[in-house]
Amino acid sequence: MDEKIRFRGYLTFADSLKVQKAMASQRRIPAFIVISVTTLVTTAFLIYWMGVGLMFGALLLMFMGVLMYGGLRLMRTTAAGTQKRVYEKACVKRTGALTESGITIRRNKVLSTLSWKAFERVLALEEIVVLLNGVETLGFAKYMFDTQSDWDRARRLILNRYDRRRADPDAT
Repeated sequence: MDEKIRFRGYLTFADSLKVQKAMASQRRIPAFIVISVTTLVTTAFLIYWMGVGLMFGALLLMFMGVLMYGGLRLMRTTAAGTQKRVYEKACVKRTGALTESGITIRRNKVLSTLSWKAFERVLALEEIVVLLNGVETLGFAKYMFDTQSDWDRARRLILNRYDRRRADPDAT
């Protein structure tokens, strides 16, 4: 008989951001830096071409850099707030259980069962374990379980299932 490890809730918004960051492809140079540098260099060239003068041109570039940085910070802060509200609104009450045969999730009155085969890989972070299938994720954290023992068993079950599947793709 499958022993059930019960969980409830979702990852917090902060933990979901950690997962997103870990999943993101690592770029050497972030896009906003490339755009900012390109814009500032183009502006510097135009200021030089207009013959404005070194001191005034340097002040204009500094002012533009500060404005760009402030705008970026404002956009990130606003976007993060909106993203958090949308995330929390989407997190309806959820409970479930992990077993050797899969994952059972209850949202409102709907009961869903997911096989371990529904996931391609696992991502283990500090206090988070995330099952992945492409960009779809199902995350579990320590605070979603009643006891430390339940969390340890759940983490071990998930990581062991993933290891077995990688070694033997036909394992269930």
